[in-house]
Amino acid sequence: MFSSLLSSLIVSLLLISSVWSLSSSKSPGDQFYLNKFNLQLPDSKASTIEPSKLENDYESQYFYTASDGSMTFYVKGGGGTTSGSKYPRSELRQICNPSASSPTRYNWPITSTNTIEVQYKIGKLDSSSRRMIIQQIKSKDGPSGPLLQVQYDSGKLIAIYKTNSAGTKGKKVTLGSVSGKFKVKTQVSGGYLKVWLNNSRKINVKVSSYWKYKNYFKAGNYMQSTSSSAYATVHVYYLKVSTSSSNCQYTSSSFTEDSFEDDSSALEATDIVGICIGVFIFTICAVGGFIYWRKRKIAKASQIKLEDNVKESGDNKGGDTPMMESDGAETAKSTGAYDMDEIEITVPVDDNDEENQNNDEQK
Repeated sequence: MFSSLLSSLIVSLLLISSVWSLSSSKSPGDQFYLNKFNLQLPDSKASTIEPSKLENDYESQYFYTASDGSMTFYVKGGGGTTSGSKYPRSELRQICNPSASSPTRYNWPITSTNTIEVQYKIGKLDSSSRRMIIQQIKSKDGPSGPLLQVQYDSGKLIAIYKTNSAGTKGKKVTLGSVSGKFKVKTQVSGGYLKVWLNNSRKINVKVSSYWKYKNYFKAGNYMQSTSSSAYATVHVYYLKVSTSSSNCQYTSSSFTEDSFEDDSSALEATDIVGICIGVFIFTICAVGGFIYWRKRKIAKASQIKLEDNVKESGDNKGGDTPMMESDGAETAKSTGAYDMDEIEITVPVDDNDEENQNNDEQK
């Protein structure tokens, strides 16, 4: 217990020291480890800035150091968007293996342990009802819709995570209200998705049973608006990402289904097929059970009729000696539980009796 408290204290001190050491005169790459991220911008071309440039004093109007030293993500409506999205973003994307020829193909499996921890503050917005996605888990070989997205919406943080493999269904959880600086930690470990807000765990759900894809973290400002007058600012004071998958794993194929970024209660095709198969199997079992029950009923009726005929035949003879039945059979018949199947009774042989018999024969 003491060691865990000491570890927590050390982490807290590191977090505090990192915040205190932030400087307005340094670029984001000079104050944060960005060598395993690329940056997606909301400029007209939706440009991507590679890790090497981020580490080399890169700044722009969409990504810069604010007066309090925070790494700042600014988005204005009407900017360029990435493929498959209608909203602009200034957002970091985790890169496991930046030196590879196809770095975005390397991502972590759901079975490994992966963590992202970020301290945020929401800056200037065009509207108090403005909504932005500030943290995500997306999949390279999965659906376009993320496994998890953490949204800021009118002073509240809301998490939405997918509940099926096609990414067409999801569950929404309100993490809590936020103001000023707040910390969001997301972890996938042992197949479980966990989310904390300010050190209080809000989500702990198993996802490995249906989410088999390779994934990566995103953090920043993904503004959910197409209005040209909209704008939003997100400040970051602490950023840490870790993974147990060394350089992450290569993804050779890509998911081909359409993107479903919003929650949906509609049944997907695989659900419908599964239901049809289930109904078919149930029908087969029900019909088979009925036929078996019917045959047993007919056979039992025939057997009872046969017994009645035999009994009537015995009664007509009058002088015949009735067949003696064991008490057990009498009892069974009287209760209606008599079974006409033959019962094989095995009498155990006593080794001592057999030995005595052999001695008698020798005499």
